[in-house]
Amino acid sequence: MIKRLTYTSKPGILDVVYLVSGDFVLMVQSSRGYSESEIMQIDQNPVCKTSRVCFSFWMNLFVLSWLFPVYFSWAESPEKETPSIAGSDDSFLIPAFSFDRGNARVFTTGWADAEPMIGFGGKIPNEVEYDIDFPVTAKYILSIRYAAESVRPVQLWFDGKDLGRACRSATGSWNTSKAKWEETITLSITKGKHIVKLLRNGPLPHVVSLRFKSSAPFPKGYQLCRPDART
Repeated sequence: MIKRLTYTSKPGILDVVYLVSGDFVLMVQSSRGYSESEIMQIDQNPVCKTSRVCFSFWMNLFVLSWLFPVYFSWAESPEKETPSIAGSDDSFLIPAFSFDRGNARVFTTGWADAEPMIGFGGKIPNEVEYDIDFPVTAKYILSIRYAAESVRPVQLWFDGKDLGRACRSATGSWNTSKAKWEETITLSITKGKHIVKLLRNGPLPHVVSLRFKSSAPFPKGYQLCRPDART
C-alpha cells in the first residue's frame, strides 16, 4: 500500500511525499504538472536503515512545517478519494496508479526507479479506467507520461468511443526515470463526469501520469479528487 503525505506550501501548489513499501520516495510536483523526483531504496542503501537517518527525515519535515504554512493529511485507504497531486487554474495531473477500474499492476520499485507507475498485471487485455469530473466545458489537451523501451501503443477510449492510439513511440527504457510526455489528443469535453480508458491487447507500457490542460480557466479553488493507489 502507498501512504501519501500531502502538504500545501502556498496556495495552488501541492507538494507530495510518498512512503512506499519500505522504500523512501520523494516526489515534488509543481502546479504545472512537471516533477523533480528522487528515490532512495532502503534495502539497497544500508545507511538509510539507521534510526538517525529516519530521525533526520522527520525533523526536516518538522522544520518545513514551521517555516511554511503547511497543512498535512494522510491518505491510506485505496478507496478514499483525495485531491490530485498537481493542478493549476487550467490543468490537472492524475497519477496513473489512481485508476478506478482495471487489471494493471502498480509498481513502486524496479522499473519505477523515479516515479510509481502502472504496467502489466498478468491479464490480457490489459486495461485501466478513470472516472473524471471535468470542471468546465472546454477543449482539453490530453498528455500521457510513460516509459517504453519498445513500442507498446494503447487504444484510448473516451465515454465508450475508441479515439485511436496513444503512447505511440518508444522512450528508450522501461524505467520511469526515462519516461517522456506525449501530447496525445485534443478533446472537446463537456462539464461533468466522463470515463477515460487505456486498453491494450498485451502488456501496457509503463504509464506514470495523465495530464489534462483546458482552454478555459477552472473555477476558483477547484481540486480534482482521485482514489489512492490500487495495490
